[in-house]
Amino acid sequence: MQVRLLGPVELWDGAASVPIGPRARAVLAALSLDPGRVRSVDRLIEAVWGERAPTTATAQIQACVSSLRRAWRVADPGGEPVRDVIVTVPPGYVLRTDRVDLLEFERRLEAARGLDPARASEELRAALGLWRGPALGGLPGLAAEAARLEERRLTAIEERIDADLSLGRAGDLIPEVVSLVAAHPLRERFRGQLMRALHRAGRRSEALDAYQDARDTMVGELGLEPGPDLRRIQQSILADDTAATASGEPVPLAGPSPLPPDIADFTGRAKQVAEIAGTLTWRPEPYGAVPIIAISGRGGVGKTTLAVHVAHRLRREFPDGRLYVGLRGSEASPADPADILGRLLRRLGVDGAAIPGDPDERADLFRARLDGRRALIVLDNAADERQVRPLLPGSPLCAVIVTSRRRLTGLAGATRIELDAFEPAQAAELLTRVAGAERVAAEPEAADRVAALCDRLPLALRIAAARLAARPHWTLDRLARRLADEHRRLDELVHADLEIRGSLALGHRGLSAGAQRAFRLLGMLEVADFAAWTAAALVDVPMPEGEDLVEELVDARLLEVAGRDATDQPRFRFHDLLRVYAHERALAEEPPAERRAALGRALSAWLALADEAERRLPNCYYAPLSGDAPRTPLDPEITEALLRDPLAWFEAERSAITVMVGQARTAGLPGFCWELASASLPFFEFCGDVVEWRRCCDDALAAARESGDLRGEAASEINLGAMLYVQSEFGESRGHFERAGALCERIGDGYGRAGALCGVAATVRINGDPEASRPLWAGALRLFGELGDRRAEAYAVEGLGMCDLDQGRAEPARARFEEMLRLYQSAGNAMGEAHALRRIATVELELGRHSEALRLLEKALPTFRAIGDRLSEAVVQMRMGECLVRQKRHDEARPLLDLVMTTFRDVGWRTCEGHVLRLAGEMLLADGDADSAAVQLDESLRIFRDLQESLDVAETLRCLADTHAAKGDEEAALAARDEAREILAELGREF
Repeated sequence: MQVRLLGPVELWDGAASVPIGPRARAVLAALSLDPGRVRSVDRLIEAVWGERAPTTATAQIQACVSSLRRAWRVADPGGEPVRDVIVTVPPGYVLRTDRVDLLEFERRLEAARGLDPARASEELRAALGLWRGPALGGLPGLAAEAARLEERRLTAIEERIDADLSLGRAGDLIPEVVSLVAAHPLRERFRGQLMRALHRAGRRSEALDAYQDARDTMVGELGLEPGPDLRRIQQSILADDTAATASGEPVPLAGPSPLPPDIADFTGRAKQVAEIAGTLTWRPEPYGAVPIIAISGRGGVGKTTLAVHVAHRLRREFPDGRLYVGLRGSEASPADPADILGRLLRRLGVDGAAIPGDPDERADLFRARLDGRRALIVLDNAADERQVRPLLPGSPLCAVIVTSRRRLTGLAGATRIELDAFEPAQAAELLTRVAGAERVAAEPEAADRVAALCDRLPLALRIAAARLAARPHWTLDRLARRLADEHRRLDELVHADLEIRGSLALGHRGLSAGAQRAFRLLGMLEVADFAAWTAAALVDVPMPEGEDLVEELVDARLLEVAGRDATDQPRFRFHDLLRVYAHERALAEEPPAERRAALGRALSAWLALADEAERRLPNCYYAPLSGDAPRTPLDPEITEALLRDPLAWFEAERSAITVMVGQARTAGLPGFCWELASASLPFFEFCGDVVEWRRCCDDALAAARESGDLRGEAASEINLGAMLYVQSEFGESRGHFERAGALCERIGDGYGRAGALCGVAATVRINGDPEASRPLWAGALRLFGELGDRRAEAYAVEGLGMCDLDQGRAEPARARFEEMLRLYQSAGNAMGEAHALRRIATVELELGRHSEALRLLEKALPTFRAIGDRLSEAVVQMRMGECLVRQKRHDEARPLLDLVMTTFRDVGWRTCEGHVLRLAGEMLLADGDADSAAVQLDESLRIFRDLQESLDVAETLRCLADTHAAKGDEEAALAARDEAREILAELGREF
């Protein structure tokens, strides 16, 4: 699959364009203009609608992304998983592919600049051959990008013409260049090429006429004389100097070029090289502002390498000199601009005695010396805008490249280039170039591990590759294993005079004392990302100060913004090497007691927030068990902002909580470990993420057992039982609940014992023994009643009602569920009320009152949806689908059941998966497709047999009996009916 932007935007499968809608086409174009970089939803909205976006724009962007993924998957079924190609990354999406025609165009354009004229001409023709029409196909929201790309195309044409002129093809070029001049009359380079072509073709007078025509046009249109290049060409023609006009090389003036050397194995950055070169050489207004490129990025990302590489490539465009100065912006004492001006003036030929002492006079003299000259200034490693401004030339013929770890947003009109780590393919290319192609090709997986352990940071990768080159007897796997040890990783990334630690230390030394401490302590956390409140708690400072410290780290490129979370808080993260360095500094500079205290402060804040979030959650079950670990609440205003939507907060912190539960265990803080896991139980039930839930449960149970904390052990057993119940592992679930009950009885915890009884009762009932389940529910109800927990009482009453329903006692079940509804109403629990409505609807379904059941379900659904209870919402929708099936409204039922099946399979809820399969089989049978119905019902039966859910086994066998009969297999139908009848008789129900 290829994305094509150089003409009408299309997704190309190699033979034809894949159909996509116009809005999806605009989204695809916006993502493909910068593959590998996150495009925010706001930017995508702008690309589609400009300034007239509808209120539903965000939802429509999501729909567009879904349609693109669908189109990509259909067109390329055997390719890379589409969610790995179009990836959701807050605050938007990122396209991870290099199969974009624009990238190929830029690569060919960049490659041509290092070739001899013949090969350059061929490469440029191939690049231009990729164009199928105006770029981006006239998409209105991307008009500025289209104009930029058109400028790149014209630049490629100019460079191809220069190459052809060097090859003596002047006569053949004249008609083409005449057309280009007519189309772009103010473009001086085309004018100059026409003059040179005419002169080389022996048409000297016409060449001079072409100059006069250019002058008349520019004076008439702009009120300006032609630029110095055009005037030089005129002088060469007047002197009849054909050698000077034979190639595209400008006639050079003497000028300094004290650049550091370029590197022969420069890798990647083709898009950035092209953008910088295009920006610095494009003059849409010939005498406007000085073009400035501001390259920013963290240490080791290759800012200086990129700036120097581009400066070398632009030697022909800046014949009057390329000046390089290091500003030492990452060091404790950055260079004084006045001293830098003195150095620059000496390089421009000013005698030391003539350099004024006043900084402003030095800046004036510097600008005067560069007036009218085409020079490129490279200002490397700038501290801030104040250091840079005095060093900017005044002549628009000059250009400036600035590099800095900070984003220099205060440089007016500067084009900002944000450098990040290499993409995987670029990292592999650098390893290949330095360490050797055969070695990398022989161990591709090890090469990927080495790249990942180096953060795909160019400096770290170059060091790793150089070590491999110096040790031909090493395998890449050996180096990867050495790098995998975080305690040694920075020591491994040293070779000759190159080391990654020194680059990281520069940023650390430039921080304030408070930010240095925050950097060290944050490095102890094993979480992938965090919010600013975490830093404030860890460092033990008020929230505003914590935010300031984090922002200082972001400005210094020691942290990066990972996006905004579900509570609309910015999230921050370390890159791996920076985290390793921060942790190293924490071990070296923070006493063990302070490290432990800091971790405890962070865990205490997480626990306080989790408790408060659970309190605000309309949970309709019994409360999770807690202990005496300290809670440190945040300021009420901050807490309110974070927990306005408790589920959103947990979604934002879920992965961090999982990691911190594990870190609390390894740090010897068992109370924090099991209590944070226990407080998270209701949230995990809501979101259904059983992988992270299981990790929390395992760590919590191990920590409680290791410390001999029986209450913590009981809480963790209940947590594990609940997790396994959601996964339909009812046998294992029951064992954990029974152990929890025994532990609670041992320590005299009646509430925990009641909760454990509920768990055992639920597993006994669902495995087909409602009669044995009933006294367990009744025991839990008694205990909850004695403790005065109405919410928990309602939950136990629900269990008794389900026992009645399983035994076919519809009216007693309805009475239980109505009592459940009253209890939840008295407790003010909206979600419990919705669950009660769902249960009453189940009774109506049992009695065949499908319309009333559907009404009750539709009444319950908005509550679950508003709360964000994904699983309960799916169960309600499944029951709504069942109502529609019973009413023969199959066209409405199918899409609803397809939707919920995705949810049930995502979380592994096999019971509900079996229900949906049975309903699908019933519809197929009713539609006359008995063979397909049998397939669905057989799978449903297999699931229920695995889970030992007797009632559902019987119900599915009844459906299968009808299916076998419809197929004419009376023997199979009779066997299915007999087995169903036997199971129902054991449950006390009629067939």
